Amino acid sequence: MTRLDLVILFVEDLERAARFYREGLGWRARVEAPRYIELDGGVGLMVREAAAAFAGPERAARPFPQGTLRAELYLAVKEAGPVLARLEAMGGVSVSPLALRPWGDTVGYVADPDGHLVAVAERGAVKVRPEDLEPVAPGDPRAAALLQARWGKTEIVLDGRRVDAAALPGFALVEAGALVGLVTYQDHDDVREVITLDALDAGRGIGRALMAKVEAAGRPVRVVTTNDNLPALGFYQRVGYRVVAVRVGAVDRSRALDRRIPTHGHGGLPITDEWVLERVGVQ
Repeated sequence: MTRLDLVILFVEDLERAARFYREGLGWRARVEAPRYIELDGGVGLMVREAAAAFAGPERAARPFPQGTLRAELYLAVKEAGPVLARLEAMGGVSVSPLALRPWGDTVGYVADPDGHLVAVAERGAVKVRPEDLEPVAPGDPRAAALLQARWGKTEIVLDGRRVDAAALPGFALVEAGALVGLVTYQDHDDVREVITLDALDAGRGIGRALMAKVEAAGRPVRVVTTNDNLPALGFYQRVGYRVVAVRVGAVDRSRALDRRIPTHGHGGLPITDEWVLERVGVQ
């Protein structure tokens, strides 16, 4: 499948445009050249005349009439109001106020200093589907980076055994070149065991889609979580898993192998045991 890698916007004033996106959205520059800046939001900014090298001098010399719509960036955020306010403070012009749109998102629109439309959206009913995910090979550096950011390490200790999750296969949701959801798993003779499950954007069904992808092989699936992790216990049971075992004192034993495992977790509960859940008869 062909994947969009970068969107390049042609601008009149490179410094002005870069300031708008850097300070308005907090995007950092990962490439800087005299007539081009590439930001870590997956957007490049190029001085319009510089396009003559590949688009021809006639096209590059043709400015857009003031107010003409040229392109739209659709940004998903948790709270759209503050982001819209920052963009307007940086010179953006309000085009349409924050409102619930027919497709289920709550969206406000501003025009950047060059007239490009920027949509700032709070995601609504649009959910991630299993077919939106892509496989992740063992050793993928993007997976290692996400695991390190979320867990502080890539090695997980389960039932007294060490497992390097970054060395396992998995599935991921990739947006703008970055992983926003990841599941890693390990196949055993009798069961497929989920080792890690991370969703960076709540409310979009990322976790459910990742689990569905793991289940698609048709094998029994096992997950393990700790006694304090009530959100995970609730999630797994809602999607069809049942508790099949409680390993009393398992985390205490694992802590002897990894002193970094905290003693208390969600809601200040002590972390002591592992809860094992399984889904059998996956279709």
